[in-house]
Amino acid sequence: MVKLLDTSHCSAELSDLVKKANKEIILVSPYLQISPRLLDLLKEASSRNISITLIYRNDKSTEKNSEQLNEQKNKLSGPNVKIVSLENLHAKCYLNESTAIITSMNLYQYSQENNIEFGVQIQKEYDSDLYNEVYNEIQRIYRISQLGISQNNDPKVVQEPNPPSSKKQKTSSTKAIPPASDKNSFLDLIADFIFGPDQKCYCIRCGTIIEGDPDKPFCKKCYSSWARFKNEDFAEKYCFSCGEEKETTYAKPICRKCYKSKVKK
Repeated sequence: MVKLLDTSHCSAELSDLVKKANKEIILVSPYLQISPRLLDLLKEASSRNISITLIYRNDKSTEKNSEQLNEQKNKLSGPNVKIVSLENLHAKCYLNESTAIITSMNLYQYSQENNIEFGVQIQKEYDSDLYNEVYNEIQRIYRISQLGISQNNDPKVVQEPNPPSSKKQKTSSTKAIPPASDKNSFLDLIADFIFGPDQKCYCIRCGTIIEGDPDKPFCKKCYSSWARFKNEDFAEKYCFSCGEEKETTYAKPICRKCYKSKVKK
């Protein structure tokens, strides 16, 4: 049985998923800027010896926010917490041993508080085949992240997420793992079909990842600063679309290259 979730229920069900976990929690999201409430729930779960795995995207956008990302990692650090990264990650999926949520919502505080989101919830009790298919795809993503991390000599990852309890649980050992690409996985195909393609943008003043529209090209902090004068032609530092260091303004928030590419479309 698949349950549809609207904006408020996406956040509420994610919180319940963390609170009700008895064995493990796996969170897959391109961006990590976790709200204080969800951080508290994850730390509480960790104190109950729940295995927690977070998989996020590793690219230029996360490098720009490395200080903030490291702060999040430190807050969640623990013997039963694994945080791994993967290039080109697009999927957003959250699960424990009994429930999976596939959603448009990132693990991103702004997304949870401001965006209109949509999701589907899958209960293993009612649809074990679909749940296990989602779980197996998460394992595939995790294995790919391990390959990338071993190449970078990152010592944080030592084992795979614990498999769900099942008499016929398949194990993966020496099978070749296909390379990751932006939108080629089971989760990506479902998510893009239901929710549309991922949209990310950047604050034109500080380069922080934001989710909004061209009429709101600032993060909250930078918008407060800009709003004091509201000079639409004041020179800013980043492109709203690609996040590269380019001269932009509130009136013209995207760089020339991005503008031309959008016009061609």
